Amino acid sequence: MKKLTLFFVILLIINDIFSQSELNNIIAQEEIIKNKFSKILELDNDSAKMKLNDEILRTMADLLVVTETFDYNFDSLKNFVFVLKSDNEKFKILTWGIQLQDLTYNYYGYIQYLPKKKEKIKLHKLTDKSSTITNPDKEELTCDRWYGAVYYELITHKHAKTTYYTLLGWDGNDEFSNKKIIEVLTYKNNFVFGHDFVLYEKKDNVEYEKKYKRVIFQYNKQAQMSLKYSETYKAIVYDHLSPSHPKYEGKYIYYGPDFSYDALRFSKGKWIHIPDVDVKNDY
Repeated sequence: MKKLTLFFVILLIINDIFSQSELNNIIAQEEIIKNKFSKILELDNDSAKMKLNDEILRTMADLLVVTETFDYNFDSLKNFVFVLKSDNEKFKILTWGIQLQDLTYNYYGYIQYLPKKKEKIKLHKLTDKSSTITNPDKEELTCDRWYGAVYYELITHKHAKTTYYTLLGWDGNDEFSNKKIIEVLTYKNNFVFGHDFVLYEKKDNVEYEKKYKRVIFQYNKQAQMSLKYSETYKAIVYDHLSPSHPKYEGKYIYYGPDFSYDALRFSKGKWIHIPDVDVKNDY
């Protein structure tokens, strides 16, 4: 009996040493990644930036397949990498952007998928193909063909047998404008980006329904657009954008908030547009 007890004590000590060793390795690799990101900020050469970012991608890929990293926050990377975990703890998504000399951005990321705690992580690399996607508001996309952005908020809903993960994202776009993006992620046999949004728009004073797979807002670089989920209203509430002058209609580099708000509320598996919502400052 004493031998058996001693065996379990030794086993616990070995496991603890292994866990600490694994944690130390994660921290060391995180520091390497952080230093590479810091160097990228100092560079003014796109090729040199991409070379360092390729090194980051490789280090990240090796690191993120380690099961212990699923519950690790990567706090020292918070100035470079946005990290979000789903409420049901099925997956974690990490995204970041690299600004180029022409003030456009390339976006990168990974999804860690862990359907069950004792299973191995399935790692999905996100490949930004936004420059080749001609109709982004109409297409379902995949991890290999991703409309790049950095995601700063994740909202989870379930309808019927499907769980919908709604991502709110930002894209620095170019020297004249920014974008904000609402993206829905689902998983069956693989991750799919894009789901039904129903928006009501007006043209010639006639309101009509229009469907999208994702919602993309573009606005002037100097403007600030609010886009966030409100627990108070149980909806995504956002600034309504308008041109600074009627002659700029459709030229989104002249768009900005007009001090009115719209919202999207999730209903029966779809996001439904609610125009002209009356919100308070605490929304």
